[in-house]
Order: sequence, then C-alpha cells, then structure tokens
Amino acid sequence: MPQILLQLIDELRKNTRLRMGVWLILSILIVYTVLLLHDEQQKWQQEYQSVATRLLQLQQLSQQTQWDERTVQAKAIADQLEAQLWKAETQGLAQANFQKWLNDIINITKIENTNLQMEPALQMTFSVQLWRVTARLEGDFFAKQLDSLLLSIASNPQLMVIENLEIRGKAHKPKFSLLIHAYFQLPVTL
Repeated sequence: MPQILLQLIDELRKNTRLRMGVWLILSILIVYTVLLLHDEQQKWQQEYQSVATRLLQLQQLSQQTQWDERTVQAKAIADQLEAQLWKAETQGLAQANFQKWLNDIINITKIENTNLQMEPALQMTFSVQLWRVTARLEGDFFAKQLDSLLLSIASNPQLMVIENLEIRGKAHKPKFSLLIHAYFQLPVTL
C-alpha cells in the first residue's frame, strides 16, 4: 500500500476525534442520499398518481355515448357562425364591401361631418380564409343618429364587433369615435 494510505490508517487508529469525524461525515452522506432517494420516490409517485387519474378520466370519456350527438351540435353551431360571416373573393373586395355598407348606413342615419378610415384587411392567424376588416368612424355626436347607427350594426345579420365607442368634446359640439371590425370569409365554391 502507498505510504500516505498507511499513514492515514495509522492516524485513524490513534486519533478518536478523527474517527468520529469520518463516521459523522459518512453518516451525513448516507442520510443525504436516503433523503434524495425519498424525494425522487415522492416525485415518481405523484407523477404516477396524475397519470393514473388522467387515464381514468379518459376511460370514462371513452365510455360516453353522446360523442356523435355532440359532433352534430358542434357542426350546427359552426355552420350558424359561418353563416354570419361576410363573403368576399379578395381582401380588397372585403374592405370595399364593408366601406360601402358603412357609407350607406352613414347616409341613412344622416350623421354629419363624418370621417371614415378603413384599415387593410388582416388575415386571421387561425384560418387562411378568414379576414378582419377594421374601420374607424368619427363624426358629430347626436344621440338619435348614433343610436340609429348602432341599431343598424346590431341588427345586421353579418358579424361585426364594436371594439370601442368614445364620445368626447364640449357640450355644444360633442364628437364620437367608433372602432368596428367586420369578419369576412371566402365564399364556398362547389
């Protein structure tokens, strides 16, 4: 054996405090290892429990018999929502159709000093065939005309969303600003 190892063994035999220190270090290492193994076992047990719970849920769902019925209901709702979308062949036509509709409603409701700004059609990230066209309409605020405008938007069967309506200004000449979105889809061709 190497001389250093022999000296270490000899020192351990002679020095009680050194022996106790070595035993203390070994016991700490053993306790630490046992605690690490216990934590790992707890983690695996929790993971197993969550997987078992998820498996039970999936088994219960697979035994349900209403899936065909739910599919039909979901398709009906999707068809209803799709029927509310505006139709246009291109994004440019979508913007033009929405602008024409808004101009017609502005003329019917006789809103004065209007400023209509159209933004380019924006393709929705979740569908290639779905666009959002945004318009900002500003004009003089008269409650009756604005109420007629909002009623026309709300009663239109095609989908529009008013994101913001702001009324501001002095009491004798208030103005309104309306931010509105219309949603367009390519027409279905057979």
